[in-house]
Amino acid sequence: MKKAWLLIIIFSTVSCGDTVESKDLEYLDGYWEISEVEMPDGQTREYKASTTVDYISLDGREGYRKKVQPSLSGTYTTSDDAVSLTITEKEGVFYINYQEAGNYWSERINKLQPGTLEVVNEEQVVYRYKRYEPINIQK
Repeated sequence: MKKAWLLIIIFSTVSCGDTVESKDLEYLDGYWEISEVEMPDGQTREYKASTTVDYISLDGREGYRKKVQPSLSGTYTTSDDAVSLTITEKEGVFYINYQEAGNYWSERINKLQPGTLEVVNEEQVVYRYKRYEPINIQK
């Protein structure tokens, strides 16, 4: 019986370690760089570097997401294109819901920490991001 309780405690600790809470949503705001994509069949593709970065801007649970191109001076080039988003919660799980030109889609937030973001789309593709650290070369 002691072994059964020990296994339950270990399992609950491991499975709840990445639980996203409402207070964690503040971490979404900012710049995110794709680091890895995992397909439903388990194949992964790592991204060592990317020419674009995702910028997420939130005001409460609403905001937008857009692609930006960082420069070596620490500035960003961007277009006016932005995808509207809202954050919703269903049964303790948070979703990013996007809307653009009549198209709607969602991503489940699996993991959200100050430097890590992991989302899963409706096709079960897992996207892993790391907080973008700008490169600033001063003369």
